[in-house]
Amino acid sequence: MLQQAVHCSTAVVYSAFYYFSGTFFFDIVHFLLHRCARSRLRPLRQLSKVHSVHHWYFDRHLKHNDRYQLANALTNLPLELLCQLIGSSLSRGVLCLIVAEDDREFATSILHITLALEVIRVAVVIVLEGRDSNHIPFSTVPKDNDWLLVGPAYHSLHHMYPDQHMSSFFRLFDWIIGTAWTLRKKRIAMTGTGGAYGAALKKQLESDGVSEITALRYGVDFDDVAVAANGVQTLAGVDILILAHGLRHGDVMRANYETSRRLVEVFAQTRKPRTGRRPAELPEVWYTGSEAEMHPSWGNDSLAAYSASKRRFLPFAKSLYEKDTVVYRHIVLSAFSSKMGPAIVSADWAAKWTMWWIRRGGKYIPVTYTGIAYLHFFKFLFGIKAEANDVQFEVWREVRVEDWRSDQTAEGGTAVS
Repeated sequence: MLQQAVHCSTAVVYSAFYYFSGTFFFDIVHFLLHRCARSRLRPLRQLSKVHSVHHWYFDRHLKHNDRYQLANALTNLPLELLCQLIGSSLSRGVLCLIVAEDDREFATSILHITLALEVIRVAVVIVLEGRDSNHIPFSTVPKDNDWLLVGPAYHSLHHMYPDQHMSSFFRLFDWIIGTAWTLRKKRIAMTGTGGAYGAALKKQLESDGVSEITALRYGVDFDDVAVAANGVQTLAGVDILILAHGLRHGDVMRANYETSRRLVEVFAQTRKPRTGRRPAELPEVWYTGSEAEMHPSWGNDSLAAYSASKRRFLPFAKSLYEKDTVVYRHIVLSAFSSKMGPAIVSADWAAKWTMWWIRRGGKYIPVTYTGIAYLHFFKFLFGIKAEANDVQFEVWREVRVEDWRSDQTAEGGTAVS
């Protein structure tokens, strides 16, 4: 009985390895075909159309165009299958280098079973006319809570942003090249842009192709007790709120907890999803935390107050992290050089590593040279209890005829009555 269990487990591991290798090989070819689409060389652009028909069939608006259904079935799906078969077959050579010689025949038989399953999967997708679980016409792309596998929400973003979210089954390829998230065309409101980290992060964001970044200024757009009318107006029209302000000394609880929470609540109350034919995306909130959320204050009263203010935000942060109507990113920073004092690393270093994680889809962002932020991840995930609150973001809207016509005009198309 034990031997049979081991045999079955080994078969599952071998099959998973073959399947992963096949999809990873396709991800590489997939990435190259998208690069070919922008090539100056016409033969490469023509070659890319083998896959481009898939994006014509399921377009940027997450709508199926039946005109390209047959082309998708005859070109893209066979290409995907061929890449998977090649990748899986090549991986057998790698596996044979590490398994005992007596097990190689067994490994080969599992390869044949895996190849058959890959053929069956693509055949089923063809029968379904390409309308499988990863190609759903969402009006609002739902929250993606997975971190390893590609699901419908993640793949929908690839169709909306074709040079991002390249992975087809496992996300390893996007982790490697940093295409698991994009900020392109996003409208951002940001506090703390006058600080060292805020200024450095703003610089990084500007290089990522965001639509606009509006600074929320303390004393102008918000203060210790309220959000001003112009601040409310700004929050109503952005996609991402980044909270990068804070105090190390003084009334830290009000600055680090109360004002941050108030801004999030106003953002939730006033923010309206974009209208138009294009599917809506969830709003985002980024909060700049600190490793002081976890480590002791070492008898320093000022550090104790600062740590308490950061920890006070955590139950609210966890509630945002768990909500289906917002994407919450918790940034945990080690100390960096600023007006507050010197440190081992610069604010530019911290901002670059923040974006490195976000481009790989991170929602918990450990920017650390001490390792404390990695340990804090387990505390945040399992040790912090989300508070109960009524903070909800509006994310769904119907496509109105006038919005669709406006979208068509903006894209150079013709509205049909």
